[in-house]
Amino acid sequence: ALIHGFLVEINFAPSVYKKIYGKELNYKDLKKDDPVLFNSLNSLLQYDEKVLEELDFRFETQDSFGNTVELVPNGSKIKVSSENVNNYVEKMAFWHLYGKIAMQFEAFYSSFLELVTPKLLGILKPQDIEFLLNGNSMVDLEIVKERTQYIDYTSESQVIKWLWNWLENSDETTKKAFIRFATGSGKIPYKGIDWNLIIGKHAMNNLP
Repeated sequence: ALIHGFLVEINFAPSVYKKIYGKELNYKDLKKDDPVLFNSLNSLLQYDEKVLEELDFRFETQDSFGNTVELVPNGSKIKVSSENVNNYVEKMAFWHLYGKIAMQFEAFYSSFLELVTPKLLGILKPQDIEFLLNGNSMVDLEIVKERTQYIDYTSESQVIKWLWNWLENSDETTKKAFIRFATGSGKIPYKGIDWNLIIGKHAMNNLP
């Protein structure tokens, strides 16, 4: 995507950008990554000793294949209590933000650095990287008009005027839907438009 200017239309979680820039994460970073898990861990911090005793949680979790993963050595034998619940929350967050995806992130990050060097990374902001990958989320109709070709129509044809007038008065969602319908993507690549939109008349006998 970065080399050829293709759009991948992915939105990295804020924690991914923090990891790219070498910033440390903690359980609060789960708030946007995994709100359900964040709320569960946050609730644990509010429970008293009696509730924690009833829950009978241990310093362990499961991986994607259902295998038990100990968050600390002998974690399956350590019960979560009011004295260690803060540590449990941080260890659980660490597993989800780091350990669980360590191999995948390392593969992604090593490839990423082949294209975006640490020096360049020091110049770019997270929103710049997102722009390179996702393109421009705002549709500039004037640019689209410039790249539009007409067959059996002209820019002065009434139906064409109606089309552009309708789009100009439409919201951004409708404009993106139109661009997606016409091009396969609802955004404009960071290098700009390298395609032509063709609007023309088609006789019925041209249909399959």
